[in-house]
Amino acid sequence: GERNETSEESNIGGEMASKCVPRNERIPIGRGCKRLIDTGRKQWLEQRGLEATMMRFIPAAVTLENRMLLAHAPCRGTNKL
Repeated sequence: GERNETSEESNIGGEMASKCVPRNERIPIGRGCKRLIDTGRKQWLEQRGLEATMMRFIPAAVTLENRMLLAHAPCRGTNKL
């Protein structure tokens, strides 16, 4: 059958990781994981004909959640100077 986890039950792995792996090691691991996910999202958009760029929009000192994926349809018929 289907099992519904409470937030407490589903967070056990995260709590264990935070106790076993020091913060200074978790941060680069987390950044690498996010970069991998973002790269997949960017490729997915590009495969569907969109132009996509990853951008930092705020300093990391403010928040580590400081990247965004910006996508748009390709520009057509513009004159380059």
